[in-house]
Amino acid sequence: QIEGATRTMGQHAAGVVVGGVDLVERAVIERRKAPAKAKEGEPEIPNLPVVNWDKRIVEDQGLVKMDILGLSTLDLTELTKAYIRKRRGKSIDLLRIPLDDPKVLENFALAISTGIFQFESGGMRRLLRELGKDGCITFDDITAATALYRPGPMESGMMDSYWKRKQGIEAVEYDHPLMEPILKPTYGVMVYQEQVMKISQVIADYTGPQADKLRKIMGKKLPEEMKKERGKFVQGCVDTTGRDANWAGALFDKIEGFAGYGFNKSHSVEYTLISYQSMYLKTYYAVEFFAAALSLMPQDKLPGLMKDAARMKIDVDLPDINHSTGQFEIVTDTRLVMPFNRIKGISANTTEAILKARAAKDPITNRALGPFKTIQDLSDRVEKRRCNVRHVETLNKVGAFANLPGEVGQLPARHESRIKDQRDLIPGLIVANVPVHREMRVDDYQKAHIIALVEEYRQAHGDDGVPVSPTNGRKSRFMVIADAPSKGEDESGYMLFLKKKSGGEINEWIKAALDANGMTRSEAYWTALCKRPKEGKQLTAAEIGRYSGYLMREIEILKPPCIVLLGSATVRHFLPDFKGKASEVAGEVVYSKVLDANLLIGFAPGEIFFEPAKQAKLDEVFAVAQSLTE
Repeated sequence: QIEGATRTMGQHAAGVVVGGVDLVERAVIERRKAPAKAKEGEPEIPNLPVVNWDKRIVEDQGLVKMDILGLSTLDLTELTKAYIRKRRGKSIDLLRIPLDDPKVLENFALAISTGIFQFESGGMRRLLRELGKDGCITFDDITAATALYRPGPMESGMMDSYWKRKQGIEAVEYDHPLMEPILKPTYGVMVYQEQVMKISQVIADYTGPQADKLRKIMGKKLPEEMKKERGKFVQGCVDTTGRDANWAGALFDKIEGFAGYGFNKSHSVEYTLISYQSMYLKTYYAVEFFAAALSLMPQDKLPGLMKDAARMKIDVDLPDINHSTGQFEIVTDTRLVMPFNRIKGISANTTEAILKARAAKDPITNRALGPFKTIQDLSDRVEKRRCNVRHVETLNKVGAFANLPGEVGQLPARHESRIKDQRDLIPGLIVANVPVHREMRVDDYQKAHIIALVEEYRQAHGDDGVPVSPTNGRKSRFMVIADAPSKGEDESGYMLFLKKKSGGEINEWIKAALDANGMTRSEAYWTALCKRPKEGKQLTAAEIGRYSGYLMREIEILKPPCIVLLGSATVRHFLPDFKGKASEVAGEVVYSKVLDANLLIGFAPGEIFFEPAKQAKLDEVFAVAQSLTE
């Protein structure tokens, strides 16, 4: 009775329906609550009218549905331009910039693309580096990357074929000579819907409207229509090219397979143009770009931006009581200062009070009092109701008073003792790691406790096999936690079993990472979240729950200053809010207050089997572990 029924009544995030008359005369309309609440201080959003049909019925009824997309990158572009106008007194017309600028294209080829719309992910950056490996990347290549970096083209191998053919690794082939002029710009790979339309016109003698109809039918995957179109296409191919029906049918199947995820070229060009404009600003107006990006980007993007700024020789200073304002301020071509309102607990109201006090004049001489000289000077001049003792303490913790001339005893703003407070109070903008000056406990007392713990979980959970024991290196400095033992480790009974038994290859990659950093396995304590091989492809909550308590006791006994998380389940166990692929952020460090330890994000070494290039990332993970525990 429920088969074929509508499961949920969804709502298109950006779909707008347009008609020549009031829509209540042409469609079924219902009113729904607004998808988002009004911002503080703004009027309530009224219930919105929603067409109670899907897009196909809307089209059948003669209405037009348009996707009106709001892109945050446009805000970034506008704010960057505003910074440029304010600082340089010039306006930038991004519609007039050259699309073959060598410096801009070089930055795409080098994948310096943090903060650039569509090009931030690790996978996209790898694609850009492949496209630019021959020293030449064009706007057309970047446009193709926009179209190809999607699940369909990636899974079908089209994306890899494109860059391999560009590099000359794979031969460029065409199904028919007539297709060469159409596919030559994309190295014989069908990338755009417009190419499918042109092929149908040249190979099967379709008219323009017929080619567009073919595109729509293929995109919507309408079986009956596809059957009719197949016969027409095959006959057209036979008549036009003289090839047989089997060849024509195979070509139709190939085009049909592509059309399911083909991308509209005009759409791809428009999106790429927006990305190119952002890269142009980043290339030629870097300090303004980073001021805007750090102002607008979500918190999880900020560490990457901060690292990118450092690579481009842009310094981002900590909040300073005499220089910060309510926005990122540009000091020089290579220097920014963080705003007050990026500090937890410092509101716009408090910021305004500080700025007002800083601009105050002497009531007798009417001369500006100038910059604050001491903390007491601030306290005397600022309105206490809006900037109280708690606010002053917070500012002191992050080092905002470090440069005051009358506070000679202040530690420098970048002093390592401040990092813990700064990471907590200025989230996302502090990339320095919290120093944990503590050696891991590896004496006989701790070893005895670990042996007792292993015996405890073997007694409790050994009925269906013997759980694997951790390996304690003689010179252990940090802890490494895998998701679960490999088969080779299960056979040996110990973690990090390096001989090539079944499944032991994973640990060969770990060994290679250790060798790359001049380290040995004796320098770490090796354990796992689950103490026996996982039962399926992924660890279940029950498997994790069975052993996670023992792992926390291991950590409590050893008190490691650094914990390397080698596996997606382990990363998410310790960092429940983590999103994305661990391998894309491998090497990043998150300080845990609860454990007073640095959690170093890694990934399952088995991923290297499928992507050998990830060995370099695993090498980097252990390089960071080494630097954190030296």
